[in-house]
Amino acid sequence: MGFERGFLEYERIEPETTPVKERVKNFKEYFKTLTDDQVRIQAGRCMDCGTPYCMYECPLHNTIPDVNDFACKGQFQKALNVLSSTNPFPDFTGRLCPALCEEGCTLGLHRQSVGIKSIERKICEYAFDHGLVHAELTLNRSFKKVAIVGSGPAALACAQGLARRGHNVTVYEKNDKPGGLLRYGIPDFKLPKEILDRRLSVLEGEGIAFKTGVRVGKADPGEKGVFCNASDEIPGSELLSRYDAVVLCPGSEVPRDLKIAGRDLKGVHFALEFLIAQNLEIQGRGENPIDVAGKKVVVIGGGETASDCIGTAIRKGASSVTQLDYHDELPESVDPMTSWPQAHLPLAGGGLYEAVLDEHHLVRRQGRPSHRHHDPEGQVGSGPPLRRDPGHRGRARRRRGAHRDGLLPPLVGPGPRVLARHRRARQHQGRVRGR
Repeated sequence: MGFERGFLEYERIEPETTPVKERVKNFKEYFKTLTDDQVRIQAGRCMDCGTPYCMYECPLHNTIPDVNDFACKGQFQKALNVLSSTNPFPDFTGRLCPALCEEGCTLGLHRQSVGIKSIERKICEYAFDHGLVHAELTLNRSFKKVAIVGSGPAALACAQGLARRGHNVTVYEKNDKPGGLLRYGIPDFKLPKEILDRRLSVLEGEGIAFKTGVRVGKADPGEKGVFCNASDEIPGSELLSRYDAVVLCPGSEVPRDLKIAGRDLKGVHFALEFLIAQNLEIQGRGENPIDVAGKKVVVIGGGETASDCIGTAIRKGASSVTQLDYHDELPESVDPMTSWPQAHLPLAGGGLYEAVLDEHHLVRRQGRPSHRHHDPEGQVGSGPPLRRDPGHRGRARRRRGAHRDGLLPPLVGPGPRVLARHRRARQHQGRVRGR
């Protein structure tokens, strides 16, 4: 435990962001990393709970109290070692993760939770800046050969784990550069590509071979919406004969289409068609053919991909952006001790979706009702004010972290499972429970 009275004496520290007026003019990353003093205070707020629900909520089950303790003491090498034992790429998750751990933080029951995500990012950035991240080589070689199809985050994590166990790993990627949607799908203002490239250089140093521009198997003529610039193909049967094992990590590029009237009209695009083309433009490989400058843009959906499209459209000079989402608007705050079990989880939350909402003074949101905005004047520069229009039924995909009454951004407050466990614990205090 960092400080005995940490959460009593210190408030949560939010990472600084580039002002909206500046960041909408470019695609540069707008979140900043905590300073050494800030991360010490932030990590020192951790209570080192006997039952750390943050670890339970984390899909990777990171040992978060130990990581926070080392970060508070300035022992970043030890913090990195503990974090890397469960998370192969904290440099990615420290930027992109929806921070479910912060939803489970017990401190969130009565005040703001610990900024676990910002601590994770600081640890990794400190480690890279001070040469603490390096290729890990093993002398115990198995001489087994493994092929991995795909080079997204799952493929890279698999490749790292297999290489460190002594196997010879080859990664096949259909596009001309590895990274999958980390490179081609996620905008630079969320994940700068130099962050991806520095991690790829570490993996190459561990002996992992990347074969890019190679598609495994024949292209499916009915596969709509998948980006591929492969210059070569290899049959799956050849991989099976050449390697001792083959791991399939093809990703999830195939979009979910809407079979509705007007779907085939000009100007209707899948999200990744827009996002991938923009990433290629930033990489100097031709202009984005989907030109939204001066146009009225509609984004259907309320998840992270929708926020990517909104942020990209604003930066590309759209005259207006309207988001369609069928979910109810969530409250900005909630008292979890009085609203259970019908608690509507709060809309407010630290993370990428929340930051994109800062740009929603340029966005109209149609739903039941529309989203909030953060600019008290409702505008920036000459941008139109946010208008709250009554319900238009669009469609949005639910994902983990979504309450039945609304799709949530990354959360700060406790989730419904945490609240349920808290109530059950109170009900059984002083009772003897039999088998």
